[in-house]
Amino acid sequence: FSDGTMNVATLVGTDADSDLAVVKVDPTGYNFVPVRRGNLDEVAVGQRVAAIGNPFGLEGTLTAGIVSAIGRSIPARASFSIPASIQTDAPINPGNSGGPLLNEKGEVIGVNAQIRSDERANSGVGFAIPIPIVERVVPALIADGGYQHPYIGISGGTLSPICAAELQLDPALRGALVLNVLRNTPADRAGLVAGTQATDPLYPEICPSVRGGDLITAINEAPVGSFDDVLAYLQRYTSPGDTVNLTVLREGQYYAIPVALTARPNN
Repeated sequence: FSDGTMNVATLVGTDADSDLAVVKVDPTGYNFVPVRRGNLDEVAVGQRVAAIGNPFGLEGTLTAGIVSAIGRSIPARASFSIPASIQTDAPINPGNSGGPLLNEKGEVIGVNAQIRSDERANSGVGFAIPIPIVERVVPALIADGGYQHPYIGISGGTLSPICAAELQLDPALRGALVLNVLRNTPADRAGLVAGTQATDPLYPEICPSVRGGDLITAINEAPVGSFDDVLAYLQRYTSPGDTVNLTVLREGQYYAIPVALTARPNN
């Protein structure tokens, strides 16, 4: 601890898909003060933040910066992502992981997690797991030792106006393109349709190589502007067993499709 005292912790639970774990210590003889939790909806680009951690083993180091982006998806286990993550230029280095990212009021808005760098050192692009995901996962880890993420069974991308003509869509449309529907998943059982008609995109780094799939424009009436919006909504507001209503555009017609979510598979 910050006063130099030490204690032995026991592992309570882990969740690889959110990159979070809970450890427990005996509080006897300590005057612990819980952190205050912030609100992700109040986080804005340009807001000042501070990160606390043990970079390179240097315990109790604090670095400062700003929120440089919000709503990022960062890699998790296998092909899954952690959505709605916070990007910051506060120096995040190996050893900062697990420490809090604090707003100007000293409230925790995220847990430091990753850096974007070719040399495993700070390059001004660090990421924190957002507090809403922490608030959902941690109680389950304490109660059950694990956490079940909601699962829909699609992969996709964000519709860019640059791609609209090639996809035969209105450039003013926004939404999440369904590019692949995995077999025997909630999306498959609900009848979501993936693109199958091959295209030769002028900008392959942005535009998909198939068209004809569903375009998700809303989830439970919440507008969808990107594929990350779908992931973030599922992680923040749903659980396995819930049913979400997707609004999709298919061949020029809008459809309301209910999808019964299951737990994310282990492989």
